[in-house]
Amino acid sequence: MAAILFIGDEVSAAAWRLIGVRVSIPPSGQEERIVGEALAGSCELLLLSASSARLISKSLMERFSTSIHPLTLVVPDATGRVMPPDLAGIIRARLGMAS
Repeated sequence: MAAILFIGDEVSAAAWRLIGVRVSIPPSGQEERIVGEALAGSCELLLLSASSARLISKSLMERFSTSIHPLTLVVPDATGRVMPPDLAGIIRARLGMAS
């Protein structure tokens, strides 16, 4: 498996493919299986579209967020309809610094 893997929609995948990133466009309902395979594989950096991340169980997403392998980043979709969570806002809220 490639060092960097993008999992998400076709439009976003086309852009990532242009810069040499390996992409996977999971069939509907297979997102969690594909992400699970990436977790078990040799991928170093997993780029997960925000729309695909919404379809992944909370427990699997927590495994990614607490694991250093692979590093996982939820990125916006090319369409801009689904945005990733505001990590800075989440951290501020957990630290009691949210306004």
